[in-house]
Amino acid sequence: PTLADIKSALGSPVYENTFTSGSNFDLPYTDEAVKLTVHDGVLDFVSLGVNYGLRYQLTYPKPQNFYLEGVFQTVSCSGLDHYGLVARAPNYADGYGYYAGFSCDGQYRVQKWDGGGLSTILDWTADSHILSGAGQTNRLGIWMDGTEIKLYANGALIKEFSDTSLSAGGHYGIFGGAVSTANFNFTVSEIAQWNLP
Repeated sequence: PTLADIKSALGSPVYENTFTSGSNFDLPYTDEAVKLTVHDGVLDFVSLGVNYGLRYQLTYPKPQNFYLEGVFQTVSCSGLDHYGLVARAPNYADGYGYYAGFSCDGQYRVQKWDGGGLSTILDWTADSHILSGAGQTNRLGIWMDGTEIKLYANGALIKEFSDTSLSAGGHYGIFGGAVSTANFNFTVSEIAQWNLP
């Protein structure tokens, strides 16, 4: 099914954030690696250097089975600079969760961070449904139903896989990682969550 089909079948989202404020994501936030602010209806992620790892920010719901979608716009990026969605994070502090991301050069990757550390489930893979380069808008969707996980790019199902590591409910949010561009910058105009039937 297409992304539009999934959304119409699921009805109205139970959570939708179009970033009129930063309160649900506890923003603004700045540290040695990133600056995250909300302005003009977007969450603005700006890196302050490269190779600081995954930098994430979560919001409060903790669903177990759901469909989650984020609308991302690249501003300044290149190569494997990447951005995406975090899901099933058990808490705000330890970084555990699934990390499904797109790179600036049009690839996807899925990682997990659990008690065994950070590991890669699906390594970087090119897909024609992901728009590459700066100044592009990509919709990233992730479907999680028990151990079944599906990844969507701009309306297309691009990968299905199973994983048992993080099966309980958890927080979700956004993340980014600067690899090639010191001032890597992307924005998020919307994030929404639907419960599964």
